[in-house]
Amino acid sequence: MKAVAVIGFSGSGKTTIVEKVVGELKSRGYSVATVKHVHGAKRIDLADKDTWRHINAGADLAIALSDSETLKVKPEKTELWRVLWKLSSYDYVVLEGFKKSFYGAKIAVANSVVDAEKLFDSLVIAFVGRLASDMKELKGIPVVDLENVDFLVDLIEEKAFMPPAGVNCRKCRYSSCADLAAAILRGEAAVDECVFMKKTGVELMVNGIEVKLNPFVSLVFK
Repeated sequence: MKAVAVIGFSGSGKTTIVEKVVGELKSRGYSVATVKHVHGAKRIDLADKDTWRHINAGADLAIALSDSETLKVKPEKTELWRVLWKLSSYDYVVLEGFKKSFYGAKIAVANSVVDAEKLFDSLVIAFVGRLASDMKELKGIPVVDLENVDFLVDLIEEKAFMPPAGVNCRKCRYSSCADLAAAILRGEAAVDECVFMKKTGVELMVNGIEVKLNPFVSLVFK
């Protein structure tokens, strides 16, 4: 599983980008799940328009999260990393939101340089939005026109990765999950360096032959 988050401020057009990315990934034959961040502790509307737009775009599964509920629906908060574990069988997970709590590749929707500066961090792989009418690159990162979804998904295929657990246990050689994720994006580390994910004590044997499990699947079994 690879994951990418579409981040941006309210009204910037994040859901439109998610729709386009999901549609293009599906056209390339991938299985896709989406996760949407619902801000605050408000109850999640079962008829939430943005979440249904994810489904209408072709997502095989759409999940909405708030600080107090998970749309399935359960009256409890669910940590993002637990949701990602359960989605490990999908080729791609496309998230909407989670600017601070997601430790993977990010697409920043920015309609101005000011917005782009506020959204920038070491995990942003592309900017997209009206900013593209003024420039093609910012901070060494491509600025992609909204209509150039092919190039955007090419970037996702190249750079998206399975994110570390995000619990910031500080047991690996990096000071935080964000630092580990940035190293993975640069090609200097691998997700199996995430100690929290690696040390599951789970092995799968079929007819005496070990079947290799990725970290998320190992944790699901555990």
